[in-house]
Amino acid sequence: MSVEKRTYWLLLIPLLLGAFALRVHYLAHDRFHADEALYAGWALRILDDDPFLLDEPVDKPPLYLYLLAASMRLFGTSEVAARWPNLAASMVNVALLYRLARCLYDRRTGRWAAFFLACSPYAVLFARTAFTDPLLVTWTLAALNALTPATPIRSVDPVRSSRRSSHRGLQPLLSLLWAGLCAGLALATKQHALLLIPLILALAWIAHPHRSRRAPASRHPTGSTRLCPPLRSDHLVGHTALDDPPWFLAAERAELRRAAPGTGS
Repeated sequence: MSVEKRTYWLLLIPLLLGAFALRVHYLAHDRFHADEALYAGWALRILDDDPFLLDEPVDKPPLYLYLLAASMRLFGTSEVAARWPNLAASMVNVALLYRLARCLYDRRTGRWAAFFLACSPYAVLFARTAFTDPLLVTWTLAALNALTPATPIRSVDPVRSSRRSSHRGLQPLLSLLWAGLCAGLALATKQHALLLIPLILALAWIAHPHRSRRAPASRHPTGSTRLCPPLRSDHLVGHTALDDPPWFLAAERAELRRAAPGTGS
């Protein structure tokens, strides 16, 4: 295991353990809310004699109800069993938010984002319920993670990046496919996922800009085509770590540097 991965788990595991302790302590503290009882009742009907809920006026998408039924099949027909899926989803949310913030910004931002989510009163309270919201957040964060690079842009080795250039055309497509799948699962969990689709589309547009967004080309006096305005190498490589732009702007800057001749490697 590399030092980076070891550090990642050393920081994340204590945070997840603390988040789990906050959430599991109150797992059986309250009885069912009316909506929780309704969802659990539908899950029991799935397990008993109506697996497709044909005799029930259901106003929720099916994915969460079947997950709830599976949990009650494994852990028994109890309130705690009905709340285990949301407890697990809430823990996954902390890890997903850490990765999302780390990839979009840096590790420090990822740690603070995960810490605030782990201690968030609303996140703690909803983790011990049988509502649909924690799982909806899980699929949304998974879709956003699918659209972000695996490592922060400022830590990418340009030599290794150039060696992986053959995969550059396929990777954006796979990212969009995974993001679309997770967005579909979010919609299959709760119809309110429609309100979060613009956020996913916005990050998809930023992370994978269309070719038409590139700067227009102009004819250089020597006859070669280069981008306008001309790029200076000190604009591209003469900055410090504190001056680094967000990862998506740095990616476009690197694309311009590759496209413009005579700007250095």
